[in-house]
Amino acid sequence: MDDADQKVYDWRAPVASMYYDYEKGAASYQALDKIYDGTILEKKQFDISNGKFHNAVDTDERVNDTDFAERTWKEQRYEDEIRRCDHSKKNRMI
Repeated sequence: MDDADQKVYDWRAPVASMYYDYEKGAASYQALDKIYDGTILEKKQFDISNGKFHNAVDTDERVNDTDFAERTWKEQRYEDEIRRCDHSKKNRMI
């Protein structure tokens, strides 16, 4: 997918239900008595507050709460740290 294919929708738009109601893969939504089919290729959650971007998390989940995103982000950082360090430090961390 190139950047020209990416769009941002208001969470109240019918098409947004595909993000909230489905995991990655086949998805659909209904609008004006018609069903539209599509595919969820990527799902991301963003933490933005006071006009500042704080974090982005890839997710396959339907859950969209900030606590989930923060836990996932911390887990990713922890896993990255484990991958970067030597074996003796890895054993202590685990």
